[in-house]
Amino acid sequence: MSCHNNNNNNTNNKKNSTNNDSLCHTNFFYLTPKAVAALPKYQYNGSDNSITYKYVLSPLASYLVENFTPLTIAPNTITLLGLSFMLTAYTLIWYNCPTLDECAVDDHKFSQAPSWIFGFNGAAMLIYQTLDNMDGKQARRTGSSSPLGLLFDHGIDAINAIFGSVNWICAMGLSLSENHRSLIYIAVFSPFLTFFVATWEHYYTEVMILPVINAVSEGLLLGSSVSLATWWYGQEIWNGTEMYDTLIASWLPLTKWGYFPEEVKNYTMTVAFMAIGTSRESIFRIAAVLKEHGARCLVELIPLFLLSTLSVPIVFSGLFSRNSRSCLHLFAILFVDMVSSLMLDHMTSLKNKPYRFLLIPLIVLSSWVYSSTGTEHQIIMEQYLITYTVGAFVYLAMRFRLIIHEICVVLRIWCFDIVTPYKDNEYKTKKEA
Repeated sequence: MSCHNNNNNNTNNKKNSTNNDSLCHTNFFYLTPKAVAALPKYQYNGSDNSITYKYVLSPLASYLVENFTPLTIAPNTITLLGLSFMLTAYTLIWYNCPTLDECAVDDHKFSQAPSWIFGFNGAAMLIYQTLDNMDGKQARRTGSSSPLGLLFDHGIDAINAIFGSVNWICAMGLSLSENHRSLIYIAVFSPFLTFFVATWEHYYTEVMILPVINAVSEGLLLGSSVSLATWWYGQEIWNGTEMYDTLIASWLPLTKWGYFPEEVKNYTMTVAFMAIGTSRESIFRIAAVLKEHGARCLVELIPLFLLSTLSVPIVFSGLFSRNSRSCLHLFAILFVDMVSSLMLDHMTSLKNKPYRFLLIPLIVLSSWVYSSTGTEHQIIMEQYLITYTVGAFVYLAMRFRLIIHEICVVLRIWCFDIVTPYKDNEYKTKKEA
């Protein structure tokens, strides 16, 4: 692919062509010459078919943008503001439930966490969802839509996946007991599955179509409702069996014949609904891509498969019991790394390289939990986990910083400023130097 811009109908296009041509000879750390040429041409194509979005969420976001949002505010600033609410909610719940067990509720144990933190989390999820819908409308309103905005928006969504999931786990009072581990695993990895598969489908089909009921619209509303219900009724509500009694046992005769359990907790039903919904959406997306492109496209799903399978022994290990938050943070970092890589390759028309080197230490850790015995091994393993998590976080933060900078240089824009013009001499290529 040529690095030249062929649209030279006016002076500005000639100037952009010259600038893009010079950038193609610059040795960026992440963006190749092919990526530099493809990035400015990228156009997002997608739609949300959710009825809730169409008649409630989208009109609300449009009203707030048109009546209360200054034209000087960058869309990425709105996106980051939404994340700040979720980060605050996550920090509050983390402070009160550092090991998850402090928020646990069962027949013999009551939560030590104040109920208002779950009310705040429910409100934060609604605010995040609203701001997430507003940023795109603000971009179109100000004429500042760009591939950077899409990458930034979806990257923030990927980061928020762990915040929402873990806060949801705490709101329902799930503990670190063995019978809750599978529910915690499903609650964390179901959003990962949905998000990654949707991104993978977008990579192949060039279009992002969200179904009538989807995780972005109805999923966030469900998560918010869980937290708000916890705030209003208390966590004990999830220890009841009303959902199962009403939706299953009351009309399914098989429960009376012993084919189904007589009692299922509300938290189990809620996690089951989420798992069924996300699995259904992901299966349909995978089937559609396979039908069009064949089995060869499954190679891009390898990172998600490795992360989800290698995490199983960790979640059910003593290491997770002692370091649940660190393990969850590690899973989130690895997920954000792989999904952001797939998004960037899609926007720059590059072949995705699914083999992530950050997963190599996870293979070691996953194998280690099987063979470790004794206190000394446990201490070394915990040190390994902390070092791995911190190192992966630092790497990901630096990677994001460099990618954002390089995209800004190529597109000649600022990340959080749509008022100040980008000067051509802000960045000198090696050729110019």
